[in-house]
Amino acid sequence: MTVATMGVEVPCTVDAEDNRLRVTLHLPGMLSLMSGPIAAIVEKQGERLMLDDRADRTI
Repeated sequence: MTVATMGVEVPCTVDAEDNRLRVTLHLPGMLSLMSGPIAAIVEKQGERLMLDDRADRTI
C-alpha cells in the first residue's frame, strides 16, 4: 500500500489485529526529519478508525 504525505508517495504496511493496528511507513530521507509529526497523525487517525469500528458494532 502507498500513502501520500506532503506530496510524496510513501510505501507502508498495515497489520490489523482485533484491538490494534500496526502501521509501518518507509519514509525517504527528508521526510524522516518529520517522522515525529507524521507518527502523531497516523496514531491519531488509527485511534479514530478503531473507535469508529467499535461504534458500528451491535450487541
